[in-house]
Amino acid sequence: MIAALEDLVQRSKVEEGIEGQREHFDDIRECQWSTLDLCAPDAFTLILGNEDIRVVSHITHIQEYCRGKGVAFNFWRLGTDFNIVRQGWFSTELNKSGVFVRPDQHIMMRVTEETAGNNLIAMLDNHIGK
Repeated sequence: MIAALEDLVQRSKVEEGIEGQREHFDDIRECQWSTLDLCAPDAFTLILGNEDIRVVSHITHIQEYCRGKGVAFNFWRLGTDFNIVRQGWFSTELNKSGVFVRPDQHIMMRVTEETAGNNLIAMLDNHIGK
């Protein structure tokens, strides 16, 4: 091995192989989670794209409301908390919008640019009962 590293041609092949392995493992790390892994089975989950939409400014209010109701609430943001490696329905859904997901991992509501925090709270109340 040491003799191979002294030969510049062989050394470049070894370095190229190492770099290829690095890229391979980086891809694996990015691909290891599914969209369902973002949704806890014991919490309501808000997943938003990286565009600025109205509901982001209401996250603290929603968190306080859920805490007061004894309801677990998680919030994830594309580009901040996770990235999408393979394009599909989820990346399309998160383009300037998001989803509000029930604990059973079904989408309860689409979140758009017009959605406000009170819309999410109303949907939550409707689901769990006031």
